[in-house]
Amino acid sequence: MKDCLIVGGGISALLAAGELHRAGLKIQLIDKARSVGGRMATRRLALTPAQPDGENASPSEIVPIDFGAQFFTGRFPEFTAHVREWIAAGVASEWHRGADGRHPRYRGVPDMKSIPEHLAAPLLQAGVIQLQERARSVDLLDSGADGWRVSCESGEVYTGRSLLLTAPVPQCIALFENGSGVSPDIRADLAERFQYRPCFALMLVYEGAPDNAPQIPAPGYANDQEHPELTGPRIRWMADNRQKGLSPERVALTVHASCDFTEAELESDPQRVHDLLTESCPILKGKQPMQWQLHRWLYSEPRRTGSERLDPAFYTASEAPPLFLAGDVFGGGRVEGAAISGLAAAGALGAALRHSS
Repeated sequence: MKDCLIVGGGISALLAAGELHRAGLKIQLIDKARSVGGRMATRRLALTPAQPDGENASPSEIVPIDFGAQFFTGRFPEFTAHVREWIAAGVASEWHRGADGRHPRYRGVPDMKSIPEHLAAPLLQAGVIQLQERARSVDLLDSGADGWRVSCESGEVYTGRSLLLTAPVPQCIALFENGSGVSPDIRADLAERFQYRPCFALMLVYEGAPDNAPQIPAPGYANDQEHPELTGPRIRWMADNRQKGLSPERVALTVHASCDFTEAELESDPQRVHDLLTESCPILKGKQPMQWQLHRWLYSEPRRTGSERLDPAFYTASEAPPLFLAGDVFGGGRVEGAAISGLAAAGALGAALRHSS
């Protein structure tokens, strides 16, 4: 049995896993995805040239696009120490500063996925990460206070003295409902207090010289608060991956729709979503991409206001045996909030495990 099981592969889970592993605790992290990162995500679009005979051609070019979080800030000391380490390791750098010029906005190098991959590397080497493993249920061990059992769709079962869940709250509630040991009151409290809003992520790649493609002013980022004349009414922000350094040969844009628009069109055909977003945006209208893809982030951001965070920045579903939930919804939103939540949960878990030894 492990000291701690961790479900999830985003920044909360990876930072918590690293802290606990370095403390000498036996951990196991499982995640349903093929790679780590969560919303610190990069997609590599394979561009395929058109063939006059209609036959498929081999991809001629791979264009990387950050399609989740575009940057992160470092405003809290418990997080900035990690940012400095990432910069020193060459996996992060300052991209630009906001409108007030005070707070650096950092990007991953060469892409946002580089940071979670950097965090995961020593854990993968130690053999404590299992990817493509989808959790199905959470149960108390038969002996009660001894720990938790996570059963997976593959048939694998993992046990631990403690459990940290970093998946979105609705997915955690589903794990509780499929198992036993977490009371209906806890499930109801989570469902009432912690909700999310969805967001469309539209990825657009343009052919030809950059001057012929949509132009986002330097540094390549525009949002609806600072530049509503560029985004239009349906887009929350846009980013140019070429100006970020990801796709130097192509203008490759990431467009995140507003949550209001996404909620209204959540089940719409992707082509309709593409058309509504591009036609309403002054700098995208009339510019035909050579390729595009649409992604739905169902748990894009907490429905709570972005400035709110729990104190401590995680949720305690059980004190004995320890069962904590961590993630951006508990830490105030965004990458930094998710990171702070994972670090806080790791500190509390470490203390609880030492006390119970």
